Amino acid sequence: MNRNAFIVTTYFLPNLRISLSGIQRYLRSNKRYKMVLTINNDNPNFTLTEEYVKQFIDVSLLDGLLILNTNKNLGCFGARLKAIRATYEEFSNVNYFMFIDDDDVVLNPTFDSDNLSIRHRAVVTHRLLEVLTLIDEPVIDLTNKNIEYEEWKAGCVGNPYKLKEFIQFLEDVNDWLPKLYEIYGSKRILEPDDCIIHVMWLVWAGNTYGNYEEVQDYVDRYSYSLTLLEDRRGRYKVEEGICDLRYGLEWDGKTHYAKTYYQPIWESLDRYMKEKLNINL
Repeated sequence: MNRNAFIVTTYFLPNLRISLSGIQRYLRSNKRYKMVLTINNDNPNFTLTEEYVKQFIDVSLLDGLLILNTNKNLGCFGARLKAIRATYEEFSNVNYFMFIDDDDVVLNPTFDSDNLSIRHRAVVTHRLLEVLTLIDEPVIDLTNKNIEYEEWKAGCVGNPYKLKEFIQFLEDVNDWLPKLYEIYGSKRILEPDDCIIHVMWLVWAGNTYGNYEEVQDYVDRYSYSLTLLEDRRGRYKVEEGICDLRYGLEWDGKTHYAKTYYQPIWESLDRYMKEKLNINL
């Protein structure tokens, strides 16, 4: 049986009680998948241990556990890339992986597909009661004003990807990454890292396979819930001049991700891939 992987990225370690508790409930109720778990701690001020993890999840439910610590904060984007590569090196026979942030609740994702990625729906919870309720029972009540619906998740979190093919994607775009850092304005990419990764994936898949839509499945179920209980401005250090609508302290009221990041990234990587694959521009 192929294994699949959850990859949890964390900076504030106490948040793991949310993500790991949700994963534990999922594992107990879904016996059809063997799951491994990678946890990447991007906070150099603290060391994550297996003993700490065991407070929130029964590791016997897992088919493997990998804990990564860091001596330098890489930012959300760098932490995700590190975790993907480490998962590939550590675990054999992993089919899909799915990202979860430390304060996200795993709901009911599926890993049944032959395509390169699986698009799910998601929700955002705005009150602690709903967060705790979904950990225990992943039933979505869209009449609840504290639960916000997300149509077809447009980021890498909550959407499973084929691990082997994703590693090939990272290898193919590696020499282009300096251009990405130039567009963003820093090597330490925070928000909107998950959408940036997904945009890059779509460009790569479209050029490599001819049509990115043909290598995705759309599954009408909820993969996870994003926890949004408070204003997150200032949660992480954002470098001056970086457009970060979630964590940045200031916003000019007109700058948005699509024009600032998504479009330039798409156009630049598309040119790079076409040149790399000798596709006529």
